[in-house]
Amino acid sequence: LGLSVTDLPGEDSPENKFPPDLRGVLINRVESRSAARYLGVHPGSVITHVGTEPVRDLAAFKTIMGKRPEGEGAVVLIWCDDCGE
Repeated sequence: LGLSVTDLPGEDSPENKFPPDLRGVLINRVESRSAARYLGVHPGSVITHVGTEPVRDLAAFKTIMGKRPEGEGAVVLIWCDDCGE
């Protein structure tokens, strides 16, 4: 994918500026020559689904991605606070 992800900050964390019902994994790094960068993905966005499967946290993301054949493309749904601006 060309990116790194982590769990979202906890609800009580001062770093949590996300809607309270948002679930997924936080994109914290995007490699410079990756498909993700080419498609406009940027750090601070949140992956909420891979295909039709919801991503609740980092463990779920790893499980979902682990079931996919290596090198196979994936449709991901991404939430971002400033998309379209």
